[in-house]
Amino acid sequence: MPKLNTGLQLQRVAGEMPFIGYQIGVNMPLFKKAQNQRMEVAKIGIEIQQQQQTLAMRQLEQRQQQFQLKLQQLQETIQLYQNELVPNAESDIEFLKAAYRAGEVSYLEYQQSIELLINYRMEYLKLLKDFQLMRIQQRYFY
Repeated sequence: MPKLNTGLQLQRVAGEMPFIGYQIGVNMPLFKKAQNQRMEVAKIGIEIQQQQQTLAMRQLEQRQQQFQLKLQQLQETIQLYQNELVPNAESDIEFLKAAYRAGEVSYLEYQQSIELLINYRMEYLKLLKDFQLMRIQQRYFY
């Protein structure tokens, strides 16, 4: 591509009248091969950037899908604890409490069922915490 250059020069020597100079120049490539190669390199660079952008978008979508799947699995596990494991353990404790008072089960069995319920509740609370943290991450990062 041709380029046009211009310039103006003012110079004063020993306080005398200023010397003024003008300059005009035109740059024209004599061989287009180098220019064509630069344009080809630029096109290839653009294509590489577009492919990298497409790859990054696919990776982001894949991470979002994995995140959603993990969030859904966590929610299903929470529902299992909430609807089945904790209530069943609570009813078992009530049953074992009555059986212990009647002398049908030992104190050790009764205590083990209480420990099991406590473990279920602790795991349930841990799952709730993890779920809420993931929801926060989802809100701010995805």
